[in-house]
Amino acid sequence: KSKIPKTAYNSAFEIRWSLEEFGEAPNNLVHDPMLLHYLLDENSSRDLESVASQYLKADRWDINGLMLEKGWDFATIPYENLVHYCGLDCYYTLKLANELYDRYCQLGAAPGFAVDTYHESLLPLANLCAEMEITGIKLDKSWAKRTDDEYSVKQIELAKKISRMDVIQAYAEQKRIKYKDFVFNPGSSMQLRDVVFGKLGLESIKRTKKGGLQSTDQD
Repeated sequence: KSKIPKTAYNSAFEIRWSLEEFGEAPNNLVHDPMLLHYLLDENSSRDLESVASQYLKADRWDINGLMLEKGWDFATIPYENLVHYCGLDCYYTLKLANELYDRYCQLGAAPGFAVDTYHESLLPLANLCAEMEITGIKLDKSWAKRTDDEYSVKQIELAKKISRMDVIQAYAEQKRIKYKDFVFNPGSSMQLRDVVFGKLGLESIKRTKKGGLQSTDQD
């Protein structure tokens, strides 16, 4: 409850945990390095160790491997191991808050960059998300079911439209030489990659993390 400024990595989780354990949200929470990292680099890994490695050249300190090897859980892990792990969490959380907030403020000088997004939108939103997870939200189930049915119909119609495209029909005929019951599935990244990049010759700058293939995600 104190007015001491506080920093939390993934503040929505920590606020929810605090509400569950103590019935109180942390007072004067001023920084969340995970949200700052999102504003600086929305496509990178978001876990604390990855971000600390990226910006502070930190070595990995995760203890899951050691716990698995020793057969420990968080109730049985020796105190000295747990303290060291939690201490590094705290240490790098604070260092990242300072480092990433400085970088974020430097971007504030760029034309069109809204430096108040962090304080006025994301930090309050994290608090709201935590409260929603504790309280729950009211859902109009009949509307949700009706909307789901409508989009299912649209999805079926779009799939039919895609299947009638010349390039898809040619691709399907080629596939049926080996797989006689083949039906093109637009949800398959492999099939989509064959058509979009192979048949249509389009390009994607983004690559998959595994294999370095051209990415078929929405971006």
